[in-house]
Amino acid sequence: MRERIYYEDQGDWRPADYYALFRYLNRLFLNDGGRRSDEIGSLDLTRVSAETKHLLKHLLAQKGALDRVINEYPNLAELDDLPELDRPIRLSDEPMFVYPYFTAHGIYL
Repeated sequence: MRERIYYEDQGDWRPADYYALFRYLNRLFLNDGGRRSDEIGSLDLTRVSAETKHLLKHLLAQKGALDRVINEYPNLAELDDLPELDRPIRLSDEPMFVYPYFTAHGIYL
């Protein structure tokens, strides 16, 4: 079985790779109580990068789901107290900055 995208080494990632991660995380949490709950419940934050944690935290916060998800999945509790990153994550080579929430948190779409 292939390694999940959120566990991959991101040392040489380009914006398109981060965008693929963002889309995967978005789909993973679309129906987090459904068939993906086992994957969410086994997600090991000690194995993911600071960028992945940052994307996940702010994806959930923007959806208004961060508190609920942390309550339902204790393995994600670390997301609640994450510091901001010291550099932005670019999800596009030419970001449009159309999502004020993400832009304010250094996620450039």
